[in-house]
Order: sequence, then C-alpha cells, then structure tokens
Amino acid sequence: MATKNIQIGDKIKFKSEKRKYTVRAISDKFAICTKPFNIKKYNNIYTVIDWENKLRGRDNYHGWGYYTDEECQEAIEKWDKGEIEHSSRYLPMDLDIENIFKQKK
Repeated sequence: MATKNIQIGDKIKFKSEKRKYTVRAISDKFAICTKPFNIKKYNNIYTVIDWENKLRGRDNYHGWGYYTDEECQEAIEKWDKGEIEHSSRYLPMDLDIENIFKQKK
C-alpha cells in the first residue's frame, strides 16, 4: 500500500482493531496515527506505520507525546532521522490495514 494513498486527517481501520485511527503526520517512510483512549482526560493511543517494513507499533522513546498535531509532526521528523524507532519491548505488528476512509473536504 503506497503512502500516496493517505493524507493527514484520513482514518485507517486495522483488521486487529475495532476503532479507527486518524492519520496525524506522514512522511515517505512513516505515518503517525492516533485514536482516543480516554476522551475526558485527552489521552490517546498511537501507532506508527513503517511503510518499508510493512509493520506498525509503538516507539522506543518512552514519553514522547503524540497528543497534538505539532508533537506528531516533530515526532515524524525524528522517526525519519532514525532518532526514534519501534520498541523492542512492545513488538511491532504486521501492517494489517483493512480500510482507509478519506476525510471529507
């Protein structure tokens, strides 16, 4: 699946998840996606897609925020530079995209 098929704001449904993620930042190699975890406390769950290796998962940075668009954009730059990578503790998953929902313009 090519990265050109998604844009910031699109929703991605993974086969292994019930709820959709929102694409928050993209690059040629990666995409950062989040979904709400606890709406009252503004927490979210994130996953980072690695297009080249066809996997997704959490990072090894432990404490990086993926809450705002600015944080996601800053993080994707660190992913591109190799400063952040997938966690070996929380093993990455296969890239199991079921569907992509384009944002309405």
